[in-house]
Amino acid sequence: MKLNRYNYLVMAAHTACDINQGALPAILPFLILHNNLSYTSAAGLMFAANFISAAVQPLFGYLGDRASYPWLMSLGIVMAGSGLAAIGFLENYWLIFFAAMLSGVGIAIFHPEGGRMTNLISGGKSAQAMSFFIAGGNLGFALGPLLVSFAFLSFGGQGSAVLFVPAALMSGLLILCQKNLRVFNKKPPKEKQAASPAQADDWLSFFRVSLLLICRSIMTYGLMTFIPLYWINILKQSAASGNAKLTVFSLSNAAATILGGYFADKYGYGKVVKGSFFTLLPVLLLLLNTGDALLATLLILPLAFSLNLSFGSLVTLGQGFLPGRLGMASGIMLGANVSIGGLSMPGLGWIGDHYGLTAAMYAIAAVSASAILFTFVLPKPRMAKAMP
Repeated sequence: MKLNRYNYLVMAAHTACDINQGALPAILPFLILHNNLSYTSAAGLMFAANFISAAVQPLFGYLGDRASYPWLMSLGIVMAGSGLAAIGFLENYWLIFFAAMLSGVGIAIFHPEGGRMTNLISGGKSAQAMSFFIAGGNLGFALGPLLVSFAFLSFGGQGSAVLFVPAALMSGLLILCQKNLRVFNKKPPKEKQAASPAQADDWLSFFRVSLLLICRSIMTYGLMTFIPLYWINILKQSAASGNAKLTVFSLSNAAATILGGYFADKYGYGKVVKGSFFTLLPVLLLLLNTGDALLATLLILPLAFSLNLSFGSLVTLGQGFLPGRLGMASGIMLGANVSIGGLSMPGLGWIGDHYGLTAAMYAIAAVSASAILFTFVLPKPRMAKAMP
């Protein structure tokens, strides 16, 4: 697929936004060390960043379906960066909690409009376009830990201010491109949209796809949160080493997402989704049963690929079942469903505090087993009719 410059722009914007999602779990080991947080309190920050995010993303998607608001992407990115940039200057836990929540709101504002815009400029290759967009977010997740390690090791806690720099730069660039982005929001008359029965919203099928995305979200957030801690506390590696593994995991996520979009458009959504989830569980169990840090590091690649090959397919499937509500579908699929993973973190953190990190990782494996069951109710796609 040949991308146009707006594909790259929105993809880069997603990177700038999700740097902050990748940065937060990388900040947690530093907060645990210097602020004496428990695993539950640290996981609570993940909850803070995602609770309000899950609630408001469908709302912004709903608004985006009724009018063009490309500037919301710019606002969301700068809020996401500002919230995390403030964390290093705060000592009170509840102020840190509020700063994480502010970042979550910014992320919530960005994703519905970003996902909707990606669909509008897809040029008929919906899964590939969405996969590139999502890969931009994966790249942000990968860059986040690198920025955190550099900033905190170089400048101490107040180095969190570095996270505001990419947010401010990308926000400004999006503002300069507002006029051109609005061109893609031209829609056919409503009577033409309503004339095709194939365009009717199918909420039941949308819900069935959402079940898989929710499982994937819980696993993703769980692994993003606990991989650095697992490397430090179970495999006895350094904090920098743990964050480095998180970066490798996130970069692998990006590559897997792009590859998954290509496979989905070529071989079918169902095959990619089922193959992805069926390979995930054995890889994860193998990781949990090795005490060798080198072997565990080698397993990160197949773990990331099995987790992310299906991501673009699931989001595009969901959009296809709500063709008249692309903004809302994007808000739910990229926002609310994904944020549920963050909401699950206090529960996983409680398991970690009471039964150990290995038990928390096995809980993630149990979610993987549930996802395999949900693949058997995956609805057939109707992308050819529903997508532009």
